[in-house]
This record gives sequence, structure tokens and C-alpha cells, in this order.
Amino acid sequence: MSTSRFSDSASSRSIWQELYAPAILEPNRTKVPGPIAEARHAIRVRAEEILAELRVSWDDERHTLNNALRNLWLLEGVTARKECA
Repeated sequence: MSTSRFSDSASSRSIWQELYAPAILEPNRTKVPGPIAEARHAIRVRAEEILAELRVSWDDERHTLNNALRNLWLLEGVTARKECA
């Protein structure tokens, strides 16, 4: 299977389904190993893309959450100093 088939993330969203159906529906069991391997590869490619997207989203959110916690900590410190003064 050519990896160029998976170069576009948008197309890989559906390519696994296009490869999965024929693998499942192939009536000739001697022809099944090739389509199964192609479908499995396409599913793995898509799963890796999804995980990469989640990591990016998580990193962004983690950064935002850390900033928010730091800002609350700073505000808490400023408020505590004003109360002591």
C-alpha cells in the first residue's frame, strides 16, 4: 500500500472506511489477507492522527489551565498582601 494514499489528513478520515468495507465483505477468503492488511494500516494511520490532534488540543488546554492557575495564585498573593497591609 502506498503511503501517499494517506498524505492528506482529510482523506484519511474516510479512506479507512473505504478499505474496511471490502475487507469485511470479500467473499473469497483467499483474497482477504491483502484487504485486511490495507484496512488495518489505514485504521492505524487514522488513529495516530486522532491521537496527535488530541495531544495538540490537550497541550493547548493544559497551557491555558496552567496560566489560569498561575493567575489565580498571583491574584491570591496580591490579595493576601493587601489584607496584611
